[in-house]
Amino acid sequence: SKRSSLGPREWTLYAKWHLQEYNELPHFFERRLRASLAPAQNYVNQFPMNLSTIVAQCVAYVSGAVVGALLILSLTGSRSVLNVYVGDRSLIWYLAVFTAILAVSRSMIPESIDIFNPHEAMAEVVKHTHYCPVEWRKRFHEVSVRNAFGDMFKPTLQVFLGEILCVIT
Repeated sequence: SKRSSLGPREWTLYAKWHLQEYNELPHFFERRLRASLAPAQNYVNQFPMNLSTIVAQCVAYVSGAVVGALLILSLTGSRSVLNVYVGDRSLIWYLAVFTAILAVSRSMIPESIDIFNPHEAMAEVVKHTHYCPVEWRKRFHEVSVRNAFGDMFKPTLQVFLGEILCVIT
């Protein structure tokens, strides 16, 4: 299953400035960026879990347990899901909220990679973006290169919140 509701990544505006070639037509540039999304996501997934993935897994586990318990309670035929209130809300409301939390947290957990090969993954990204700084060459397996690349290829939610913050300030 492919998770893509709130967890995908996109190129930042900073990255788009670096990746666009001189006098490149906008539709060619957008085509190159679209073609590079899957390889770029594959490169980011090559590295072990970071803090956000661990937190998302924890939230998914807890919310999944709550959803499971409420679903079992509702499937037993009892009307307690509709009639029991916790803090002015029925249990069916909590079922809906925790289901949404479960969906969002699961979308933020990347798919696992069987073979660690960041050089091949980055070569595919470079093929589409035509961008590979000298300090990155032959160092694609290092965390510093992954972090520099991560500054250019951020989660969609983080890019959105950054743009909103720029408008507000």
